[in-house]
Amino acid sequence: MKMSKVTESAEGAETDQVGWPSAYATGTQQAPSPLSKHLLGLNIAHGFVYAAAIVLLGTFLAPLWHYNFTAPLYPEYPQGLPLTIYINHVGGRINLINGLNHYIGMAKINESDFHVLYVMPWLVALLCGTGLVVATWSRDRLWPLVAWLGAFSAIGLALLGDFYWWLYTYGNNLNPHAAIRIAPFTPRLLGSYTILGTFHVMTWPGLGGIAMMASFGLGFLALAAEWLTRPASRRPFTRSVLSTNQHSPLKSIAAAS
Repeated sequence: MKMSKVTESAEGAETDQVGWPSAYATGTQQAPSPLSKHLLGLNIAHGFVYAAAIVLLGTFLAPLWHYNFTAPLYPEYPQGLPLTIYINHVGGRINLINGLNHYIGMAKINESDFHVLYVMPWLVALLCGTGLVVATWSRDRLWPLVAWLGAFSAIGLALLGDFYWWLYTYGNNLNPHAAIRIAPFTPRLLGSYTILGTFHVMTWPGLGGIAMMASFGLGFLALAAEWLTRPASRRPFTRSVLSTNQHSPLKSIAAAS
């Protein structure tokens, strides 16, 4: 009886060793290969780019930026006078805000003055379309994603610079014959400030502006995922370093010794 039990247990042990890989028999798993890590990084990167293109569509559905003016001249508006900037038009209590700005000699706000609103929808649509192209057909190439992020950065900085120039022009070209004389100033792009200790202005990004920033952040995460999982020999900036090290005199001396 004892011998049969030993034989059965031995046979069972052999069966376990034959039927299961050694990694499961020892309770450990083999580390993933660089190729599998890189394929996983590519899938994650493409998913991030798809998400970035979809999130960017939010700029067509929500405001990009908000301004709110509070003044004692309009007590019937205790919540303030809103000025909302969308991707293709400007909304809010523009006429009342123009009447308020008239006291300090600021020019009227007209939607036609925002020239960037005529081209912004096309630029954002271009970024959405090219983002989908990069996510679908870039495969294992890194340069399409880098080019897309570069174009995204250039367009974003150009739009932000145009908006800042508009603020600078409106705040520094004041009518010298206005009822209230104040020193020229540049309205803030973000935050809150007070004019003459009476007119309070607050500005912050809308959901559309946040969507644009989030889209760029997702694109940057895609680049990081693809770069960090790419084998060192396939990174553009490390190929020259590796080739130089392979033919370096120090490596030859070490191999000879």
